[in-house]
Amino acid sequence: MSATLNATAVLARLDKLDQGVADATKASGDLGGDVDIGWMILCGALVFFMQAGFALLETGGVRAKNAGSALAKNLLDGAIGAILYYLVGYAFSYGVSTNPNSFIGSARFALKDAPTTEYATFFFQWTFVATAATFVSGAVAERL
Repeated sequence: MSATLNATAVLARLDKLDQGVADATKASGDLGGDVDIGWMILCGALVFFMQAGFALLETGGVRAKNAGSALAKNLLDGAIGAILYYLVGYAFSYGVSTNPNSFIGSARFALKDAPTTEYATFFFQWTFVATAATFVSGAVAERL
């Protein structure tokens, strides 16, 4: 009789544990999506820190009189790149198009009607756009 009661108690506890896991899963919501967004923001920040490294590299490769303009050029690469990518770049890259044979997107200019889950993708892609513009900036240092 004692073994039967113990087995019943164990099954009751397992059911209670199973219900607790189900409740915890519901409470966490879409944790995987949140982790993905956090990871994209972290990686985007690391790529953006490459901007500082490229600015220092370019500044070290030019004469002292041009160091300030090299730094300003790198700052403007990020700033102007952010504005232009926000206004048209993201829409061209990821905008939804009504024509299935279109070459570029024709919607979501200035992130209009973009779901909030795409903001992390925008930030991540913008960091690469800004970094690519900095490559050109360093290549033409003291040549323009």
